Amino acid sequence: MNTLYHVIVILLLSVMAIPDASSQNEIGFLDSTFVWTENHQYQNGSESFKYTIDAIPTTFSNRTYYEVLQTTDELSEDWGGTGDFIRQENKIIYLYQNPVDAELYNFNLLVGDTVKSDITMVVDSIDTYTLLTGEQRNRWNLRCIYDDPETAIFTEWVEGIGDINGLFAENSQTNCSADADGSVIMCMFRNDTLLYDHPDINGCWFLPVATTEIKNELVFLAPNPADESIRIEGLDTDVLSVQVFSALGNLLYQGNENRIDLGDFPPGYYYAAILLNEHQYMIKGFLKQ
Repeated sequence: MNTLYHVIVILLLSVMAIPDASSQNEIGFLDSTFVWTENHQYQNGSESFKYTIDAIPTTFSNRTYYEVLQTTDELSEDWGGTGDFIRQENKIIYLYQNPVDAELYNFNLLVGDTVKSDITMVVDSIDTYTLLTGEQRNRWNLRCIYDDPETAIFTEWVEGIGDINGLFAENSQTNCSADADGSVIMCMFRNDTLLYDHPDINGCWFLPVATTEIKNELVFLAPNPADESIRIEGLDTDVLSVQVFSALGNLLYQGNENRIDLGDFPPGYYYAAILLNEHQYMIKGFLKQ
């Protein structure tokens, strides 16, 4: 009798120790505990945004969604609605659209599976990504389906976070077009703990400042389009720093010269972030032939 009792107790403890399959496989996507900053690059400049997710749910067609909130001030908590609502179900992130939701992310994809948005992308490989907190997450490396894997620019999805180029980056042509407008996540926090810090960007916020001393429209890059090199023209002050980013936000050059050697740059569209002093900063786009 005593032996049977112990067997029952052991079995009960074993069952209690087995984690729920859904909690083991389903990593929560972005919620109101997350705050992240994105820099959006355009052909005539750039702009920084801070995002979070509304804690108050919204119901459409008997489904629960949460709105993406935004502010253009790095230090502000005065969030405004974006009109974009997301939900998570079975490791798939949906963006609300009427009448049929758009599939924003699918964390069930396998190598060789395709993602269809503006341009079809294919999962090239799946590996592991380590957040700054030490957490291990699955990472999907995607490329445009027509790109050669040897020379492709890869897009990265991290489970629970999304595209490191921005929440909605995979839903545009940014990831497949060198001359398209681009975006990139600079920093991501959860409960004020830093999870992700873009390795090629120094800081969590870019704030171009217009000044009376430096007229933005008088500063230009020449020649543009460029071939072997490009010069910063129209300045009457020294350049403190110049950073050149690809259309996807990858840092390719950093220096403090007015002339930039482009010999190793592949053809495409780039952004030069020009820092003149602590308060004067501007973005200029150029084309490498």
